[in-house]
Amino acid sequence: MPQSYFNSKEPYGLVFAFHGLTGVCTEFGPSRGFIQYTDSLKFIFVYPCGYKGILGTAWNAGTCCLRGYNVDDNDLTKKMITQMQANFRINSTRIFATGFSNGGMISETLACQNPGLFRAIASVGGANVMLPGNKEGMQNCDKAYAAGNGANSAKTTTAVLLVHGDADPTVKWKGDALLGFPPTMDDFAAWAKRNKCSGNPVNTFKYAKFENQLYKSCAYNTQVEVVRNLGGLHKWPADNTFNTTQYIMNFFHRFGL
Repeated sequence: MPQSYFNSKEPYGLVFAFHGLTGVCTEFGPSRGFIQYTDSLKFIFVYPCGYKGILGTAWNAGTCCLRGYNVDDNDLTKKMITQMQANFRINSTRIFATGFSNGGMISETLACQNPGLFRAIASVGGANVMLPGNKEGMQNCDKAYAAGNGANSAKTTTAVLLVHGDADPTVKWKGDALLGFPPTMDDFAAWAKRNKCSGNPVNTFKYAKFENQLYKSCAYNTQVEVVRNLGGLHKWPADNTFNTTQYIMNFFHRFGL
């Protein structure tokens, strides 16, 4: 809870951070440095705990990582939001989600199933793994996204940021058909299509180990962006030129945080 919340009467934003497979939620949330932004950007920070399955504590994002378990983390997240709205002053147009690895996957799945519920999401070392995975899973995301947006009178969609190492051995940049993980650039292109982005993506920065592609003009005032960590592994990357947490906060800030 930001201290400024208690001296204010205005509604605050809500940021969810989802840990990765086997991650410890009580360590993941604070360790990523989001808490230092809660006062300046006026949001409540939520870092929930996943279900403990045979592979470890995880989120049911589709092909990873609670497949076969009767766990509905989409319903859980919506109930958390409802609970927060019932107990705190929450601005419903300022709800965001991020996560690492399996946490990034659930962030993308939540965006697929609830277009506009989250103003923006950021997936770090993740992928779109909706069942049954790969291209078919992304097509199911297309259908869910279109159906959900059609039912939403406000016609809102979700801005998307992907951050990924191109040498990631766990969630591979070029995808993993066996695990149902699509290539990162296919994931990027699919989000741009869902959000009806126009033109070609542009490069707005290029450092020794980081470069991006950004669709600047997308439907309903959204954007879709990918940051490529050149030679990067399965990590939450940061160096003296690029800091993932800071960049996510800046991305969310573009959309009202």
